[in-house]
Amino acid sequence: NGSGRYSTKLAAGVKGPFVVKAIVTEQVYDVDGNNSRIRVPGLVSSSNSEIEGVVVLDITVLDGSTGALVTAFSSEGTFMSKDKKSSVGLVVPFSERRSFARSVLSQAQRVALNEAAKRIYAALQEYSA
Repeated sequence: NGSGRYSTKLAAGVKGPFVVKAIVTEQVYDVDGNNSRIRVPGLVSSSNSEIEGVVVLDITVLDGSTGALVTAFSSEGTFMSKDKKSSVGLVVPFSERRSFARSVLSQAQRVALNEAAKRIYAALQEYSA
């Protein structure tokens, strides 16, 4: 409707519409690094590593019909994975490392989203226009 306000047809007694905005920040940390020992170059190797993924969601929920702030908060999810590996044969560490980091971020994002959903639900239950 202009000026940041929204409208929609709702049944009697139903609140809304609501606008949920989120800014997502992701970070991957090598906690213990990649401590690789190569016994026979290119053929036999072992490695130990820890990676921590952190996802922060900065959430804002607005009442779309009035523009009023319903709630605003940050939700953080962290996930740590330990990887211990020994391999025989040709090793391609770079592609394995990237996939490992993406997996850790995906898990951290799930944690942050679950926490955010609970907080948004609670805020909407308490909200009165």
